[in-house]
Amino acid sequence: MASTAIFAQTNSDWTPIGLTANGRNIQNGVEAYYQLSQCGDMNVVFLKFVNTNSYNIIVDWNDAVFTQQHTWAVNQKGDRRKTLVIGKHKTIFGDCQNAGVQKDLIINVRDFIGDIDQFSSFKLASFNVSSKKSK
Repeated sequence: MASTAIFAQTNSDWTPIGLTANGRNIQNGVEAYYQLSQCGDMNVVFLKFVNTNSYNIIVDWNDAVFTQQHTWAVNQKGDRRKTLVIGKHKTIFGDCQNAGVQKDLIINVRDFIGDIDQFSSFKLASFNVSSKKSK
């Protein structure tokens, strides 16, 4: 089944990211979504995480872009592992206005592929959730 990119999205149009082998977008109490959008003239993917747990968690992953040619594109600027702490019962997401604060939640598509028409979908590779112990 082929995916299509939607370019005229509003902030309510979030696509679930498959985190489990059966394609569910929730793993260990954390839901994950992406949204293809633009910040100025830059094509971006915004990420959104929802922590449904009653405790803080740490998520870590590698970004992955799937192309129309059915291949995974690697980040041309380096395959950097990302890590974030998410508070209990919190939702965090990327947007253009908070690009400096939540930079790990905004992915520049050009870092992966040169032509936005080649974008098919987004995935969190090697996604991991662990508990954040309170001190």
